[in-house]
Formats: sequence, structure tokens, C-alpha cells
Amino acid sequence: MLLEVKKEKRNAFTLVELLVAAAVLALFSAGIYQIVTFGLNAWEHSRLKVDIQQNVRTAISHISRELRTAKSYEITNEKKAVVMFLPAGDEIRYYLKNNQVLRDVNGAGHNVVAYGISSLTLNETGKNGVVEIHVKGITGFELRTKVFVRASPSL
Repeated sequence: MLLEVKKEKRNAFTLVELLVAAAVLALFSAGIYQIVTFGLNAWEHSRLKVDIQQNVRTAISHISRELRTAKSYEITNEKKAVVMFLPAGDEIRYYLKNNQVLRDVNGAGHNVVAYGISSLTLNETGKNGVVEIHVKGITGFELRTKVFVRASPSL
């Protein structure tokens, strides 16, 4: 009589199978992490670009609006600043400092109008009373506009 040895089949995972599954899960997790990180970086970069574009528009809008209503004006600091005198008697100065367009009222204030600005240039064109304003942001976005000033430049 022969002894029969019955092998019982166990329903369990071996150590090798568990290690392979953990490695696959780690690779999958690393891939998902890379995708999420890339998406967040792209979103942040896009948000910065939109923010700088809005700041360039704000700088152009503020300067041109007050320049239109000025009694007189003077472009100073090698065409990088403008001083204007409003009918109410206020002296307004716009200039660029540390990538910010600043606005002074009567020599006091230094209020930030826009940040992230790399260049501010003002030019009087050949036509009387027309000033070209050029603003460029740190991302490369730039705008130009021409303003018809009702007053003449200060002498």
C-alpha cells in the first residue's frame, strides 16, 4: 500500500508576486505624479502670463487716461517717465522702478499701478499733442497706444 500524499493548494501570494505588484504600483504612482506636476506648472505659468498681460493693460490705461485730461505734461528721464499737471492743480508722475509702474501725486505716494513691467517708454510723435506709450511686461507681452493730449507740453 502506497501512501498517498495530498498536496493542499493554498490561495495566497508569494513574496515575489507581492514585490512585483509593489514595483508596478510605484511606477504607476510616479507616472501620475509627473503628469499632475506638469499640469500644475503649466497652469501656474499660464496664470502668470495672464496676470502680466492685465498689468500691462492697466498701466497703459492709467497713463493714457490721465494724460488726456492734463493741462500740460513733460516727458522726462530719457523718455521713461511723464510728469503731468491736471486742471485741479495736482502734479502726477508715472515712472518705472524695480519692474513696477509707480504713480506719484504731488511728490508723495509712490503708489504701484502695475507690476511685472520691464519697459515703459513715452515718445512725442511728429504730430502736435500725440504721445505714444509703449509698455512691455516681463513675459514679453507688450502694448502700444497713441494718446491725443489736449494740452501742450510744458516748456
